[in-house]
Amino acid sequence: MKTTFYLFFVLIIFALVITACENDSPVISNNNPKIIDSIYFDWRFDTMLITPMSDIYIADTNQVFIPGLEYSVFYNNGVVRYINHHDPYFANRCVNGTNTKNVYFGGISVDNSSPKLKHWDGNEIKDIPIPNDKTVITRIEPKSDNDIWLSTNKNILYRYFNQSISSYRLDSGLTYGIVFMDNNNELFAHFVKYTSGTYNYLYIFKFDNNSWSQISKDSINEYTDLHNYIGFSDKYLLYSGKNRIHYFDGMKWDNYINTAAIFPIFNAGGGGKNNIMFRGTHKLNDYIFYYDGEAIYKMSYFLFPYMAIESIQYKYGKYYMTTGVDWMGNSYLGIAKFKKSIF
Repeated sequence: MKTTFYLFFVLIIFALVITACENDSPVISNNNPKIIDSIYFDWRFDTMLITPMSDIYIADTNQVFIPGLEYSVFYNNGVVRYINHHDPYFANRCVNGTNTKNVYFGGISVDNSSPKLKHWDGNEIKDIPIPNDKTVITRIEPKSDNDIWLSTNKNILYRYFNQSISSYRLDSGLTYGIVFMDNNNELFAHFVKYTSGTYNYLYIFKFDNNSWSQISKDSINEYTDLHNYIGFSDKYLLYSGKNRIHYFDGMKWDNYINTAAIFPIFNAGGGGKNNIMFRGTHKLNDYIFYYDGEAIYKMSYFLFPYMAIESIQYKYGKYYMTTGVDWMGNSYLGIAKFKKSIF
């Protein structure tokens, strides 16, 4: 009788294990991510003689703006064009726009005395007056052609609306602002508050009824699961974690993808949970990884001329990456597209 009972019990456990395995998402090895061969991508690389920042504005498939310290770049159908800021005191930090004739560059004066905002109309670049709050513009988010939002490295957000600037001051002590808009055109702002205690704090604010209100607060440090900002995927703000990438879903932070034994992760970009590329460290070496919804693939032969990746973005079916400056004084723009349609 006992033998029959134990046999029955073992069969039940076996059935449950099989069912669980069938329902689970694909298992990714923690130590040996699958390798995707570079034949999946057609890569194009162009050399830029600038010091690029960690931002890209992709206006169209082959029309890309890249902010640089000395000059900015307008990459137009394979031709690298340099945009002169006509301002030796402008330290460019970010770029965004709504089309190739409505592009904004933001940053700070080189003596760190005041934020600076410039507008490019396709032919010339002009200054836009902005309050002297001794801060730096960190990100630009256009809501429409005439409604442009700016975050800063302090607790200040600017709105450039119908050619008029207004300021929004949030809680004191906030820094590292990142303004962004989700797929529902809702505006959010990311901030960090550094403390002398065990934890720092990550805040998300939402703009509603002409005011900003806090909707989340999370502790962050080297031991927590939220580590640092790494980019955007399908307008979702991404944060790296110990063994996963997180995203902000509009109310809270949630798991985006598991990243196995790849840590740390430096930057990422993508078009969704089943289409994301990121740079990270695996077994003490840096690689570019790609996740297709089932497994993580490590590039077997990555042709990028310089691996100090500054930014990764996905748009119009292609990946766009920029690098820092190599020992020869060159930086690079890489554009990758899939050799075959897989989406």
